[in-house]
Amino acid sequence: MTGTEATKNRGRWIALGLAWLALGATQAEARQEVLQWTHSDAAAVQRFEALYGTSSGSYGSTVNLGKPTPNSSGIYQGSITVGDTADVYVVVRAVGTSGEISANSAERFRAAPAGSGTGTGGSTGGSGSGGSGSGSGSTTPSFDFEGLASGSVVPGWIDTGANFSLAANDALFGVATTQLGGSFWTSSTANDIHSHMASPAPTPSQNYRLRGGMSLGSASGGIGVTVYSGYPTKDAYYRLGSAPNGTFVLSARHGLSCSLADSGYTPSPGGSYAFDIAVQTLADRNRIHAKVWTLGGSEPSTPQIVCDDTSASRPTSGTFGTWATGAGTKFWDNFDLKPLSGSLSAPPTSSGSGPLAPPVLIDIVPVN
Repeated sequence: MTGTEATKNRGRWIALGLAWLALGATQAEARQEVLQWTHSDAAAVQRFEALYGTSSGSYGSTVNLGKPTPNSSGIYQGSITVGDTADVYVVVRAVGTSGEISANSAERFRAAPAGSGTGTGGSTGGSGSGGSGSGSGSTTPSFDFEGLASGSVVPGWIDTGANFSLAANDALFGVATTQLGGSFWTSSTANDIHSHMASPAPTPSQNYRLRGGMSLGSASGGIGVTVYSGYPTKDAYYRLGSAPNGTFVLSARHGLSCSLADSGYTPSPGGSYAFDIAVQTLADRNRIHAKVWTLGGSEPSTPQIVCDDTSASRPTSGTFGTWATGAGTKFWDNFDLKPLSGSLSAPPTSSGSGPLAPPVLIDIVPVN
């Protein structure tokens, strides 16, 4: 595979560290913001409420969101109307069937649209460390793919073929030199292809956090990253990815049961997204946290995906890499692997005799 045609697609990838994207309606006096959230015990809830204000932690307005019908992934959606020139901080809370009120969800932020005159802009969330730039691998590798020739393969990475094949095919992925620098990419439309960091084996290979960025060229394609992967010797891993026309979800190459596996976040063609996925091996389970957000926007303060995997088939360690399927170009950049510091929190639970759990506010849905 050559990287020359990648230069024609440089608009598909927005480099990590770009300023926040201008999102929101253009209505003169007010704009609508769409919220998505989940709840671990929907039967205990009679309605949801959104609280918002123009400074962090200060919410002067409350909106009754009712109890919308969730989608097949258990995600609720509702909207609030805010001042067109206002930066907005939002939380969601649940009101129980007996009138009890839950704690607030994690706060989410939306900056005023560009050109509105008073917005301060979002924080530049990015994806953590910019990486070492070596591209050649290390015991705790970071990759920003700079300094590698366009069209070259990445030293130490192994590409494998379609349909979850373990057979090597190093023509599938490579380095693209764009106007914004080097990126890892593929233009292949084959289904379920992968590339993984294989040599030297990453250390740690257990209990780690992977951060980075990715961009998808077509809604008919799929993109993702893998952790705890056995490739290229075993078809086993966890994947944070978006299937064609889908949201970013956590899946695995074994039977995975997880109540909060869907981020509710749908990538837009040409948009760029930061991700964070952490995995911890415990005595009787793996615990996974993950989140995804618009590159350059505010990083969610809490994970959108929280999962305990108790399957007997679960992997307990492994490398990391990329997954792609279907139409369009796919880009990745600034992989950063770090040992996990501290322990991951358990998935939220709620019982009839305990306090009402707060909702999980996934995000304010990007307005395209």
